Amino acid sequence: MPADQVSRTVPPHVEYRLSEVGRSLSDALGVLDRWAETHFGTLDAARERYDAQTNR
Repeated sequence: MPADQVSRTVPPHVEYRLSEVGRSLSDALGVLDRWAETHFGTLDAARERYDAQTNR
């Protein structure tokens, strides 16, 4: 979840950062990313089979 801080400057300047809730997702997303990288070949083959069966 992004949080922003607006500076009253010309031109306007906004800084974005993750909120505490957003930061709490970091570890879970890292695990999901590593899982996807590990299983990429299997996932890609399943997608190709599905596409072939549905004429995509």
